[in-house]
Amino acid sequence: KHLAEHCRAEYPKKPNFVLWVIAEIAIVACDIPE
Repeated sequence: KHLAEHCRAEYPKKPNFVLWVIAEIAIVACDIPE
């Protein structure tokens, strides 16, 4: 299982959505310098 699947299993819906948004922002931020 990857991180997103563990988060879905462990956390209720609202905090899980917030974590997803943070993860998406982090991915985009990593792509910007390229």
